[in-house]
Amino acid sequence: MRRTQFSKYLLNLLGVVLLVSACSGEVPSTVQPVEMVPDPFLEEPTATPFTEYEALPTPPVLIHTPEALPYPEWVTDFSDPILAKLVNRRPDFQDDFKLVCIYNSQRLDSCPTEDEMPNFIDDLSVLNQGWFYRIPGLRSGPFYSDLKYETLFLTSPKGKTDKDLMVYNPYLMRENFVLSFDFQFKETEPEDIVRFQFSQTKEQSVNLDLVKNKSWSFYSAFQTNSGVFDYFPPELIHITIIMLGRECAVYFNDVPLDYLSDCRSAPVVGSFPWAVSFHVIAAPGRVATAAIDNVKLWDLDKIPSLR
Repeated sequence: MRRTQFSKYLLNLLGVVLLVSACSGEVPSTVQPVEMVPDPFLEEPTATPFTEYEALPTPPVLIHTPEALPYPEWVTDFSDPILAKLVNRRPDFQDDFKLVCIYNSQRLDSCPTEDEMPNFIDDLSVLNQGWFYRIPGLRSGPFYSDLKYETLFLTSPKGKTDKDLMVYNPYLMRENFVLSFDFQFKETEPEDIVRFQFSQTKEQSVNLDLVKNKSWSFYSAFQTNSGVFDYFPPELIHITIIMLGRECAVYFNDVPLDYLSDCRSAPVVGSFPWAVSFHVIAAPGRVATAAIDNVKLWDLDKIPSLR
C-alpha cells in the first residue's frame, strides 16, 4: 500500500520537474533580425544636389530705326547747287498779293475798311502786278485776274465741256529760272486739275499737273513721269520748279519730287504773253477753284556762276 502511493508521488514530481524545465528553457543567444520592407509612401525623397549656374546676360533690346532714304543723284548734281546760290538772294519778281490801294493816283498807307469803301469806290483801285486771265478758245479777253483774300484766285468757267481757266503774268517769262509759289485746292472734285505750264512754242511745253485725287504728272514732249502722293495736305502746298538748260526739276513742300533730264529741246520761252501760265481745269458741268500765293521768281541767267 505504501509502495503504490510512493510511486504515484514520484510520477507527479517528475511531471512537475519536466513542466518547469520546459517553461524555463534557455533562449538562443543570437537573435536573427527581421528584414523590414520599406513602405514607398513613407520613404523620404532623395534630395537632388543643387548645381550653381552662371547668370545669363540680359539680351539687348533691338529697336529697328529705318534709314533715311538718300536723295536721288539729280538733287546733288542739279538742284542743290542752284538752290544754294539763291540763299539770301532777292527774287527778281515777287508777289504776295497784299492789298495795295491807289486813290487819285496816290498809294495809300492802308486800304479803307469795308465801311469806308463806298466813299472811295469811284477813284479807288487795287494794285495788280500784271496778272491776267483768259479762257482758251474764247476770242474775248484777256481780263484782270481776281485778287481777293490776299491771294490769286483761279475759278474755272461753267459749261458742258471741260473748262480751262488760264492765269498768266508776262513778268514770269524767263528762259532759265526758279519759280516758287503756294497753292491750294478750294472748291474742287477728285478729277479737277491744277496745271503749271511753261511753253517754248504753242505746241511744246513743260507741264506739272496736280490732281485733287492725289496723283501728279510732270511731262513734256520728250519725257513723262507720274506718281501718287501718300498724303495730300489740305493746307497751302509749296511748289518749287527749276529749269536750267534742258533739265527740269520740281519740289513738293521742299522735298524733291521729280526730275526730267531732257524736258525741253532748248532753254527758250514762247514769245506770247501767256508762255508761263497757271490753269485750273474742271470736269463738265462743274466749277473748280484754286488759290495761288507767295509767288517768287529768280532769273538764273543773272547768276553767271551757274553752269
